[in-house]
Amino acid sequence: MSWSKQTVVGIFSRSGEHEYLWLVNALRDVTNLCPQPFVITNSNASAFRESVYTNTFAILYHSMNRGSLNITDVTDSLYDDELQVLSSILGKDKVVVIADDLVDSSHNAKNRILHSQPTIRLKALDLFLFSREDKTNYNILLSKMAPIKEIVTAASHKSINMWDEEKDSPDKEKDLKPRKVKMSSSKQTVVGIFSRSRKDEYLWLVNALRDDTNICLQPFVITNSNASAFRESVYTNNFAILYHSMNSGRLNITDVTDSLYDDELQVLSSILGKDKVMVIADDPVDSSHNAKNRILHSQPTIKLKAQDLFLFSREDKTNNNILISKMAPIKEIITAASHKSINMNSTLVSLICYAANLVTLRWACSDPTFKNLSLLFACTTISPWIRRYMRVPDSSVSLSLVTYGTTVICVGNALCRPSVWNWALAFPWVAASLGLVRNTFYIPYIPAGLRLSETYMVPAGVVTILSISQPDWPHVLSSYCNSILQKHKGR
Repeated sequence: MSWSKQTVVGIFSRSGEHEYLWLVNALRDVTNLCPQPFVITNSNASAFRESVYTNTFAILYHSMNRGSLNITDVTDSLYDDELQVLSSILGKDKVVVIADDLVDSSHNAKNRILHSQPTIRLKALDLFLFSREDKTNYNILLSKMAPIKEIVTAASHKSINMWDEEKDSPDKEKDLKPRKVKMSSSKQTVVGIFSRSRKDEYLWLVNALRDDTNICLQPFVITNSNASAFRESVYTNNFAILYHSMNSGRLNITDVTDSLYDDELQVLSSILGKDKVMVIADDPVDSSHNAKNRILHSQPTIKLKAQDLFLFSREDKTNNNILISKMAPIKEIITAASHKSINMNSTLVSLICYAANLVTLRWACSDPTFKNLSLLFACTTISPWIRRYMRVPDSSVSLSLVTYGTTVICVGNALCRPSVWNWALAFPWVAASLGLVRNTFYIPYIPAGLRLSETYMVPAGVVTILSISQPDWPHVLSSYCNSILQKHKGR
């Protein structure tokens, strides 16, 4: 049995979101659980309290990567006030604490922590410990996550500390409180809200979209230093909203001096497809249709890379009827995109790309000559460009097919015909195929959501071109390096 209105689970921590991405992914396996990360700082107590009201359940997360297990009741404890706030707003039964990256995650270790930090037991329902070994063993991870999922599901059904929804209330806190849920069985559509603005600036948008059944919102704050994390986050969403507020100064989304989102809009469109990306410009003085057309004329990339642009003025947001009417098409687009089947052109392009890759793979398997390998590499290179030109979203299936297939052929060829050249050709393709592995749960020392194939396929392709044009390139390179070394020794 599932629930159509989502159970919003806040994950509150002073750690970076990447440290508990394994937890977010594990919780998303449960239908209608929507994890909502929030990074606690020393200066965002008000935003933290507001965020708590938007959640049905809370997880207080702490990682030993920060140095010590100082959650509460000890010197330099990190979460005394936060645990108190969570418990007082949501109730003890709707708060759990997770301590991560411990050396010892046994029941005895848990009891020692609860004895030395008794506030955890007083203010939270339970404490859960996870070691690195727990997360690397899939079966152990599943078994340790099971009681957490049960507690969250059970808490979402309880009426204790559950507020009734009050429509058209001027009280901000009442609008932010969790709403009762109804029963259904459909799967969530994960909608990413990507912006350089603070999350509290588009809290109105979050609340408006949460009224829609089975939309799970995933805000992401873009900075100049988190391009890799941004790209990883895009892959976890079914739909994307690029949000910009005029509070940032001016409407400089794309195509203008000091534009803020040129690269980000390109990434969103290339990964998800134009039909699953929209742009929202907030707080303009004029939100009319003419104003929208002027923006699209001066910033044409928006029309090329996103399905539509929506404008919201301050007046639009203060008038509930106007807000509902302007949000309606946004919800329709998201719902349609989540159920949209691939159109005939996209299907045809995908079939042609798959067929070309399979045929060249078959030829290379039966006869791994320079000619067949070069044809295979040509298909590997051209297919993604054709898909992008036809606005067909990049497919991990096709990428896997090409990369793994080429790897098997190159390694098989090297085993049957061992030589420096053959192994030199096989090695980068092996690296590219390993790079396809996504670190869904947690593998130590490898960033979560890893997608190295996009990086490794470039040197793999270069090596393939070298091998086709200059079969003896490893010997040429080694001879060149030896000559340099000899000259250096001579000097």
